[in-house]
Formats: sequence, C-alpha cells, structure tokens
Amino acid sequence: MERHGLVLIVAIGESIVVIGVGAAGLAVDLPLVLVAILGLALSACLWWTYFGGDDARAEEALAAAPRARRPRLAIDAFGYAHFLLLLGIVAIAAAQKKAIGHAFDPLSFEASLGFGAGLAVFLAGDVLFRRSLAIGRTDVRLSAALLALATVPLGTEVAAVAQLAALVALMAAMFALENAAVSQSPTAVEGVP
Repeated sequence: MERHGLVLIVAIGESIVVIGVGAAGLAVDLPLVLVAILGLALSACLWWTYFGGDDARAEEALAAAPRARRPRLAIDAFGYAHFLLLLGIVAIAAAQKKAIGHAFDPLSFEASLGFGAGLAVFLAGDVLFRRSLAIGRTDVRLSAALLALATVPLGTEVAAVAQLAALVALMAAMFALENAAVSQSPTAVEGVP
C-alpha cells in the first residue's frame, strides 16, 4: 500500500514540476504567478484527497477482509482505482503545461478537457478506491467529479485561470462538505452510503 502512495506522490510532484517547465523562459508577471498558484493549489487538493487521513483505514479494511476476498480487493483498490488516479493526474499535468503563460486566454478544448475530465477521473478513481475497501463516504466526491466536467466551458470560453479557480473552489467545497458531515455524525464516514 505504501508503494502505491509513493507512486501517487511522484505523479503529483511531476505535475508540480510541469508548472515550472511550462514557465521556463516566460516573464514572471501577475498572470503567470496566478495560474502557477492555482495549479499548485489544485495539486495540493489532489494530494489531500488521497492522503487526507484514510491510509490506516485502507490498510485495516484490506487486513480485515476475508482471505479469499483480498486479491479481488487489492486488484480493484490498488489496481484499477490507482490507474484512474494516475490517469487523472497526468491529464491535469498536461493541461497545466498548456495553461502556463496563457492565464487569461481561453484554452483549447483538449486542455480544458484535461483539467475537467482529469479531475473527474481522479475523483472517480478515489471513489472506486474507497468503495472497494468500504472506507468513507463517497457521495460528495462523486458529485464533485461530475461538477468538474462542468468546468470545461469555463476553460474554453472564458480563460484558463477561470477554470483553475473553479476547480480549486470545487475541491475546497468538497472538503468543507465532507468535514461538515463528519462533525455532524462521527459515524458518517464509517460505511459507504
């Protein structure tokens, strides 16, 4: 399980490196700084989504599963789900590279889809991971995945910075809603809704 987390750390780290690579040779101005900060914030949201406190619960769930069921759980949670998580990170990183230097310009459909669908795929992978192991609620994350797709027109019709800001705000709202659910009912995260 630790290795899968390390792979995700490396992938998220590479998405941060892409921001620097995309900014190479560009003048440091407000639009560049703004899109870089929002890109870093989105990467931080990806990290928090996966590493936000459920590591021990994932290990416990796998250890508590009947021995005959563990291989299937491992394939679903640490195979398919992690593939989606990585695919989402790669799509977001590719979009970030295209957005650097074009903060207030509309994005191409492909770049905007990279942001929206990338986050949607990442969150879908997280939902699959959590549902496979029956840890935590997934309804808010699934809703956020669908809403991430709705940000594509912001990127194509308004600007890269508008879509990035919307995605970061979406993730912040997702975390706030989850925290509110936990504070209202400490057992709300124990099972899948």
